[in-house]
Amino acid sequence: MSDKLDLILSELQKLNSRVANIEITMATKDDVADLPYITQAITETGDNVRLILDDQKSINEIIGEHEIAIRSIRRRPV
Repeated sequence: MSDKLDLILSELQKLNSRVANIEITMATKDDVADLPYITQAITETGDNVRLILDDQKSINEIIGEHEIAIRSIRRRPV
């Protein structure tokens, strides 16, 4: 009987440990409340990156891709 109780106690302690770990890593209401702001920041950053890429394409067309390739090769370490 004692062995069965020890086994049950051991399993219960393991379950309590797992639940405690889940509670530690679980998102809170405050964490969830910040999600719209994080999503907005990611969207704005993506928009800014797209604008920079478009500007870079325009600059490449103005300077010429050949000249840019030469300058890139010059910057690479030997």
